[in-house]
Amino acid sequence: AALLSTEHPRAYAWFALLAAFSMFPLLARDGLRLAYSVCQLAFGVLAAALTPPMEVGGSATAGGLLLAASLAGMVALHVAEAALPPPRRYPDLHAVAFSAYACCHLVGAYAACLHALWR
Repeated sequence: AALLSTEHPRAYAWFALLAAFSMFPLLARDGLRLAYSVCQLAFGVLAAALTPPMEVGGSATAGGLLLAASLAGMVALHVAEAALPPPRRYPDLHAVAFSAYACCHLVGAYAACLHALWR
């Protein structure tokens, strides 16, 4: 993913945030929620401040919307995990939701990289 940093800095930042997001159930189990939250927030703010603004129009706008929707989904899962207790029947519902969401996005990122490679 670090190879993307020069040509696609926003994709690199998103991938780094996604990688840490996928580790959240393990970090939460180890009692590192606060450290995770501070690091994610700091990295997100720095990435937004240091990456150049996206051009308006075309695929850049579509990519920006997908990126924003992905980040909004991550935030929504965190809010749901904090606000809604899991049902007794499914005690690991939140961990599975985080893992499934991250897996879908990682498979999508892999497919996008393959598409860009062979285009």
